[in-house]
Amino acid sequence: MRLLNRPGSALHKSHHPLEAGRACSSTPAAPLTPDETPQTAAEGLTATSVHATSDASTLENEYSGQMSAHFLQRAKGFLKAEVYLTQFNGQSVVCKDYRRYAGTPAALVARWLVRHELKMLEQLGGWTHAPQAIARLSPLALAMEYIPGPLLSDVASTSDATLSQQLIRIVQQLHQQQMAHNDIRGSNVVLRDGVPVLIDFTSAVRLPRLPGTATLARMMRRFDLRHSLKLKQRTLGRPLSTREARLVMRSKRFNGALRLWKKQILPRLKGR
Repeated sequence: MRLLNRPGSALHKSHHPLEAGRACSSTPAAPLTPDETPQTAAEGLTATSVHATSDASTLENEYSGQMSAHFLQRAKGFLKAEVYLTQFNGQSVVCKDYRRYAGTPAALVARWLVRHELKMLEQLGGWTHAPQAIARLSPLALAMEYIPGPLLSDVASTSDATLSQQLIRIVQQLHQQQMAHNDIRGSNVVLRDGVPVLIDFTSAVRLPRLPGTATLARMMRRFDLRHSLKLKQRTLGRPLSTREARLVMRSKRFNGALRLWKKQILPRLKGR
């Protein structure tokens, strides 16, 4: 999650209109006009490193007094974060904020999600196809690099065959760094100057390298590649080769489990 909407751009998280309001407010405020800019949310904060957490309580107290922010995603459903564009130490950042769960049992899981995504981004280092972690603003909030550009899900079908090839190569590079994304979709790919950048590493995992885990690692790689090929076929309108089409196909047992998850389990988790 987590992109900026420049004036005139179609950039937004799928099904979540851009809104403006206080980051901690549960009531949406009026949308920003194209001439408005997000105001400072963490003015005066002096955290200089992702690892600088010794004064985390002071940082959180200052951050909680933030001004208006540019919302990209309102939290809907269980363990969903508020995602908004704001300012941190003079730079535009995207904040993933789970503080709506503070004081509830879900806060334990939300804290783990923040730590986990921070760890995944740190391990990728300076990789240009993922955002950089900026700071852990509080135990329940993480600031990440803002990636300018449209979401792949907002890009109409294109005749540019290189885009799908780039995406598949980037996913393979991620696997070479012993990591699987596990949530590749059009709304989790940003086109920065036409080059794909993966975002939302909440579901990412380190590929296991222990004896006997080769099958599990192979399954996670295939999961990423399968979804990359679906984007190639459905979003970008590019045909699949025979080999790619076989990779996209799933077994009947897998399809049954997926339907159970999508039709019964997931709607209950989202409160539908």
